[in-house]
Formats: sequence, C-alpha cells, structure tokens
Amino acid sequence: MVHPLELHGIRFNIGVYLNTNDLINCSRVSKEWNSTFSNLIWRHVILHDPRLPPLEQIQAHAEHIYTLAICFLPDWNYSRLNLPRLHSIKVYPNVATPNVVLLLDTLIRNHSSSLKRFQITGGNSLIPSGIFNAIGICSSLMSLKLSRVTLTLDAVKALFAACGNKGQVARDAQKKDYATSRSKSSGLVSLRLTDLRFQSFDTTALSTLAPLPHLEHIDIQRTHGIGASGFLRLLVLCPNIKSFYWRHIMTGTSFRVDKWINLVESRAWPRLSCLDVLGEEFKDEGLCRVIKSLPLPLEKFMVRSTGFGHRSFNALMSAERHYNHIQELELAGCLDVTSDMIQQIMTRMPALEYFSACRLYVTDILGISIMDHKDTKNNQEWVCTNLRTLRLCIDMGKAFDPGSSGYDELQRQVYHRLSNLKVLETLNVGRDLPYLEHLKYLEANASVQRLDSRPSAGLGYLLSLERLKKFSSKPGESLTLRDIELMMERC
Repeated sequence: MVHPLELHGIRFNIGVYLNTNDLINCSRVSKEWNSTFSNLIWRHVILHDPRLPPLEQIQAHAEHIYTLAICFLPDWNYSRLNLPRLHSIKVYPNVATPNVVLLLDTLIRNHSSSLKRFQITGGNSLIPSGIFNAIGICSSLMSLKLSRVTLTLDAVKALFAACGNKGQVARDAQKKDYATSRSKSSGLVSLRLTDLRFQSFDTTALSTLAPLPHLEHIDIQRTHGIGASGFLRLLVLCPNIKSFYWRHIMTGTSFRVDKWINLVESRAWPRLSCLDVLGEEFKDEGLCRVIKSLPLPLEKFMVRSTGFGHRSFNALMSAERHYNHIQELELAGCLDVTSDMIQQIMTRMPALEYFSACRLYVTDILGISIMDHKDTKNNQEWVCTNLRTLRLCIDMGKAFDPGSSGYDELQRQVYHRLSNLKVLETLNVGRDLPYLEHLKYLEANASVQRLDSRPSAGLGYLLSLERLKKFSSKPGESLTLRDIELMMERC
C-alpha cells in the first residue's frame, strides 16, 4: 500500500502551509521530496542583501515565484527578469528612495499584467510619485497598501491618477476582449493606508483630484498632516466603497465622527455594507443613525469598544434586511451590551459566521429562572448554524452552587447547545470581560463563574464538532479536538 506522503500531490498540498525552514528540511529527505519541496521554496523570494543568488538563478525558477519582497534592490537589468506568475510585490524602507525608483519602475512595468498586490512599507520615507506612475499601468492590480510613508501633494495626485487609470485600463480590456476570463478585473478595489504622513499638504487641493469610482474597500489606520476635513474629503472621493475600516489607536488623529455620520445619512457611500471601527467616539446614538441609514443589508459590523447599546441594538434587530444577512458581528468591549442582547442575536441571525461579544449568562441560554432553575420563557434554539468563530464569556452565575448535584447537568446542557453549531472552528467561551477602570476589570473577571473544561461537565459533546481547531473555556487555555479526545479517554 502506498503511503500518502509518497504521492507528489499530497506532499505539495502540505508544503503550501510550511515555512521556508521546514520546506528546506523536507527537500533534503529524498530525491522525490526534493522535486516537490524545492519548487515551493521559491514561491516567496526575499531580496534582503547584496549576497543574493544571481539574476540567472532567479530567472531559472521564474515559473515558481509568486511573491517578491524587496528589502534590498540589486543593480540588475530588470528588463531581463520575467516572472510570469508574480502577483505580489512588497517594498520595504531602504528601497523606497529616489535612487532606486528607475529600477523599481522597470520591475513593475515588466510584470504589469500579472501583478495583483503591491505594498510599500517605509520608515516614514518620502515616496516619489514615479512609483505610482508605474503602478497605474498594472492591468490586474487589485490591492495597494501604503504603510509608514510620507506623501507630497504631487505623490497623492499620482496615486489617484494611478488608481483611476487602473479602472480605465480594465474597462478598455473588457471592451476589447469581453469573452476572455482575464478581462474580469474592474480596477483597483482595495486601498490600505497605515500611519500615512502628508507633507506640506493643502487640503483644499483635494478638490482637484478625480474620484475613484472603482474602489470598494478602504482601510485607514492613523493619518498625519491632513486634518479631519481633509480626511473626510478623501473618503468622499471614493463614492462606491463597500467596506470601511478605521482605527485611531496611539495617535492624535482627528476624525469628525458626527460629520462622517451625516455623510452616511446623505448616502455619500450608498453601497456601504461592511463597517469595522473602534473607539468610544462612536456613540450608541450615532451607530443607531448609521444602521438606519444604510440602504443595503449589513454583511459585516465590527464595532469593538464602541458605545454600541440599546439604541443601536434595537435598530439592528428591527431591520430584517440587516439581521437576516449579517455574517460578521464584533461587540467585544462594548460595555452596554447585555446578555439578553447576545442571546437574541444567537436566536435571530441565521447568516452569522463570526460573532464576538462579552458576557452571556447560562440563564439566558437555557431560559431558566435563577430561583428555581425551571423554564420561565421559551427556550429558543440558536439559529446561527453557520458560525465558524464564536468568542464569548459564558457565565454560570453566582446563583448556582458548583457543589450541587444539578450544576454539572446545567453545564452539560450548555455544551449540548454548543455542539449543535456543527461548523465551528474556533470556540472561546471564557474570554476576559472588558472594563475601562483596572479595579473594575479585576473585580468583574474575579466574579465570573466560567464553564468547566471537565469531561463530567459535558466536554465530550464537543467531539461532534469535526471542524473544531481551537477551544478555550478560560483565559490562556487552548485545546484542540485531539486534546479533548485524550481527556475523554482518561476518564
């Protein structure tokens, strides 16, 4: 009988998930293994110092190279370098300087038809506009990331021109070859700006920039030198965004949430359906207004550590277009979210695939009275059977005595309820509770009576979750399905 690892296809599928060192070790096992894993080693190439393989050696493995990370750009004739499968280029600090722009320009232009992702990460270095001119001709580019770099007004104009050209190139390609699958691109759809600095920037000049109608996803984490008004002007230039991600941590970035909400209500972004924000400046009333004004069903609503409370919850649950379609919901750190709200979400959102929140009491899960442990209301089943990730703090409550005969039976009922979520991959039922004040945080978490990860408490019910990769019933714990099997075998 042939061992599975003797088959090239199985070895290859395993090798895709290994790091470079593991791939090198595997390639030394035998001649057959070398033929499988040596090619995988070349999937991700890093140019990090002058001691590099010659251009000829890289070209010899051109068919296997998918990602190129550039920390050092050697003085090669890049017109001779042809990597037909190259879809991602990442440029790091000491490369994002004017003296290598011509080399980088040649490299980008030579792979303009295959590049899908481009990233520049610099040590706040000034990015010349020439790089964006080359990016503008990449007909397949879908994602652009700029991190810790500085842009002048000319560079911003070149950036917007490049993004605009991307859409035009794609539309022209569709007109010329409509039946060809390679012409499906609709232009740059994702833009990520992290710790971006604008040098000597006049925000009124933003009015001269052309809109980016093809941009669908925008991710902004910290901007400097543009102000709140300039920030909003940039967003308005992207009228068709579907997904908005914003963070303000560790910076003084000003973001006029009230004006942003006014723009949402005026349908500045009519296709917005995914929202991922963090910060207490997003109040309950403001989030309520956002939910009510979105014309399309929400697919993703990540509002961690915001003021999400009764108003926004009622707005969410009163709109069928939202609660029947939402797939990802993040409410962790929202101090006004109650256990009853969490239970209602679990029983009324059938499309949920990711859900993260705070404390859910067992009394709400099972619909029982604290006084006599009997049913007092409808014991509604959870309808979110598509859940792949669930992160909560399931609290037994102080009213139940861990030493009583019925305590483990209650826990078994909870584990049985969890076992009905058949596609779960990550399950955390013992997360810490958030509190702004340190003493309240310690006091609140000390009072939590978490589920036991003991076989007698019903842990064995989780063995029916065949996709489960990680389980935790208390902070710091991480069990796999195999760990649970071993615990059950020892009983």
